[in-house]
Amino acid sequence: MCKANLTRLAYFLITKSFDKKPSGMTFEYAKSGFNEYGDEVSHLKYPSKHIEIPQKAGGKSINESFIMWLSQVIDKYEHAGAKVYMMPPPCSMSQFKASYDKNISKALDKIHHPFIVEPASNAFDDSCSFDTGYHMNKVGVCLNTNNIIKALRNKM
Repeated sequence: MCKANLTRLAYFLITKSFDKKPSGMTFEYAKSGFNEYGDEVSHLKYPSKHIEIPQKAGGKSINESFIMWLSQVIDKYEHAGAKVYMMPPPCSMSQFKASYDKNISKALDKIHHPFIVEPASNAFDDSCSFDTGYHMNKVGVCLNTNNIIKALRNKM
């Protein structure tokens, strides 16, 4: 599959449209942006800019079949000996305030795999993102990494 098709697929997962990028998104994924560990790192050089975060347009329901599938996957890994911890994704504070749904935490609680930190703890100052409320710049990535390390140390 060519890069253009993969990019369109990624946009579709976010926007539910093959025809345009998410509002305000200027970043494009490229093979050259990934390091030897598979991490996209080219964005770390981008400065932050003011981002308009759309207000939440009505609540969406949690997809129960996805939650049940997730529970089965987690159970499979734990049965094989892995320890699975759920962390909320990093995002800007504006993005968090505009779109966080408490039903996500309730759904994870229901399958006995709650977030190991409060979701708001992974919401960083808006200056920590570079083109959307969920794309972190270098400062945001470092803050998120430190949060993950601290959370995992608290579990040990």
